[in-house]
Amino acid sequence: MKRAALLVLLLAVIGIGYFAVTKLGGSAGAGVVKTSEQASKTAENPTVSNLSFTDIDEKVVKVDPNKKTILHFMISTGCPSCAVMAGNLTKFADNPNIDLVSIAMDPVNDTKETIQEFRENTQAKWPFTIDKDQSLIQKFNVTSIDTVMIIYQNKLIFSGVYPSISELENELK
Repeated sequence: MKRAALLVLLLAVIGIGYFAVTKLGGSAGAGVVKTSEQASKTAENPTVSNLSFTDIDEKVVKVDPNKKTILHFMISTGCPSCAVMAGNLTKFADNPNIDLVSIAMDPVNDTKETIQEFRENTQAKWPFTIDKDQSLIQKFNVTSIDTVMIIYQNKLIFSGVYPSISELENELK
């Protein structure tokens, strides 16, 4: 049983590495060694006014410039760290001054069904969208899964790879 669990974990890590190299154009370890502080310093500041998404339920979600909006770039299949990050983000889900949007980055494997299962498993009750044409990944220069960005008043105020809850709390004050 332990061998089977270890094999599944190994395959998930290999899959994530493959995704990072083939889909994001980076090295498999790029997201692991890049700190939130480094990501914040290197992130470009894209135009974020009038930003909206169509979620998996076909509802249009508009980013309110008067609220802090957390964007979580993730994959819903085979990504244990994405599930942990989504679980961490549930801490902010009930705050009326904060909006959350998760962006699935793998349109081949991330489907409405896999995302619904991911949402149930992580208790994520916010909108999810699929970046089918990779335009959001390009717009925000995302190079790693578990990239979290915060937008406020049409500005990107934070960008980090797998930031801690305390980092997010500091940015969301």
